[in-house]
Amino acid sequence: MTRTALFDAIRPFAPDKRFTPDHVRAIDDLADAFGLPRAVAPPATPSTLQGTITERVALELISHEAIVQEAYKDSVGVWTWSVGVTSASGHAVSGYKDNPQPIPKCLEVYVWLLEKKYAPAVRKAFSGTPLSEAQFAAALSFHYNTGAIGTASSPGRRRPSCNGRSRPKS
Repeated sequence: MTRTALFDAIRPFAPDKRFTPDHVRAIDDLADAFGLPRAVAPPATPSTLQGTITERVALELISHEAIVQEAYKDSVGVWTWSVGVTSASGHAVSGYKDNPQPIPKCLEVYVWLLEKKYAPAVRKAFSGTPLSEAQFAAALSFHYNTGAIGTASSPGRRRPSCNGRSRPKS
């Protein structure tokens, strides 16, 4: 059995046949306990990595969030949709209240926001410093969740670093 088959088998029993983020986490935990493998994208080649939003980069962020097809209020009362998208991102989520969208639409908006709003600031913060796919995903995740890549610093008030090499602020 695959994870998709497990989700499909359980979905008819969910309220309104929809999963909440808590349901998804619980089902994923169950699938982990049963040893069902998680989908893994093949690694990208090094020449395609530098600041590119690959499937693996997008999935890294999704693994810490959830894909929710209908707008909901998060734990602090902010309307949220798709993969943690709020109106603060520049994409109005109010249109998704009581209006669930198909998963491809949720992912399309999420990846569009990553590319247009979040990735440029990450690329700028690390310009001139080569990043692996994992490093770019980590920096993008940080910026997606905090919006603070431009002000991030390490001890000594230095710019973000990778591979133990910090760079003085310019």
